[in-house]
Amino acid sequence: MRFVPIAIALQLLVSTSAAQSKVRILPERAPAGTTVSVRYQPSSAFKPAPAETLVAEILAAGPSPIVIDVPLRREGRGFVGSFRVPDDAQALFVRIAVGERVDDREHNAWYFPIHSPSGTPVQGAHRQRAIALRQGGIHGFPQRRDLVEARSAINAERVAYPGSMAAWSEHWEILEEERGESATATIRTELDSVFSLLSDRQEELVALLPWFGRTGQSERREQAERQWSDRDPRGPVAQDVAWRQATAASGPGRRLEATERVVREFSIVPDDATTHVLVREAVAAGAWDRADELIHGMPRKEPLLLTSLATRLIETGTTIDRASVLAKEAVNAARNYDPDLKPRLVSLREYRRQRAFELPMALGTYGDALRALGYPALAEKVVAEAVHLTQGRDADLNHRYVTLLVELGHHEKALEAAGNALRAGRSDRRLLTLSRQSYSVVHGSIQGFEEELARLRVALPPPGTREKN
Repeated sequence: MRFVPIAIALQLLVSTSAAQSKVRILPERAPAGTTVSVRYQPSSAFKPAPAETLVAEILAAGPSPIVIDVPLRREGRGFVGSFRVPDDAQALFVRIAVGERVDDREHNAWYFPIHSPSGTPVQGAHRQRAIALRQGGIHGFPQRRDLVEARSAINAERVAYPGSMAAWSEHWEILEEERGESATATIRTELDSVFSLLSDRQEELVALLPWFGRTGQSERREQAERQWSDRDPRGPVAQDVAWRQATAASGPGRRLEATERVVREFSIVPDDATTHVLVREAVAAGAWDRADELIHGMPRKEPLLLTSLATRLIETGTTIDRASVLAKEAVNAARNYDPDLKPRLVSLREYRRQRAFELPMALGTYGDALRALGYPALAEKVVAEAVHLTQGRDADLNHRYVTLLVELGHHEKALEAAGNALRAGRSDRRLLTLSRQSYSVVHGSIQGFEEELARLRVALPPPGTREKN
């Protein structure tokens, strides 16, 4: 009788357990623009508790990728929901949120190609999978990295759609991963052949031109960009060149001016990413009014951007009243948000977590503004909430909180807060100085302070450094 080694048996057990979760999209060869159902049968590890909700988080990958949240309801032994596949979707990647837990088959989200009405995978379906397999994920949806499978997927795309320039680009990405520098000669030969096929397909040309630079042919790239920019000064190639030049401009003021000129000249409607770039440059350039205008022109108020601007106003001592208003807006935006206005590439679950992360930061900045305005008691209450929300895991917030308590003369409370921070290892030497000060006030001297530190078993960072969160 043959026995299976324990290690192998355990691996088989884990594999069997992980394979129990199942996701299906019906109909199986769903075309874009149609309503489909998603069915989920959880493994025992993801059996939901009575109070837990289940949501299928679905990435519709394509030219305009978006994450769709699909609530699931119980049906028989599993769960089901329905949604409309976006018109330009090429592939679907699925994970299931069970309460705050995520079932993605151990970091390997389910993949489903979108099909044409004739039943064949649409252009881009295999390429999206190849990208995910090469990168180990796509837009936050994990895939197990596998270059062999990535190669198989992109080969299927190239066979089905031989004229796809995007498929060629992904083929070269994989080739570089497979062969390293030895792939350059092959890519150069293929690039010459593919480039000769392009006529007026500028959008695809934008993706191919960087490959000249990557294969030691920067002059050819620059020559092609000049030719296309002269031929079509408002075309995709000219726009791509203008963006790169704006990014390369020296100094935040010049970068802001150059970036806004590109937006204006090419009639670009700024998306979230572009607006974030503009705000960052405006803040760096000290263009407070422009930064404020950009932030309030967005469809939703972004706590991080509001906090960033308020922080700079406080640091520079510029219009603290205005900083206070902006910081309070950031707090309100982090507390109260419209789920319908979430960014395209995050799920509602992730959006909630993002806002929960942003709230303590906004509260901390609001506390700074109140302190600067001469309201330390109000500031203490605000920062106390931030410390509570982070459970004392943010060294900078801990320091700001203890600073306020010391300034208010609440030394016993300051010692308690400092002790919590020191025990958690979320402290810095500034907080140690404040602790010594409060200890001296409470006990009449610093005698016994070092023993107290030893009792807390503090591992302090070297002088001049701060402990990382």
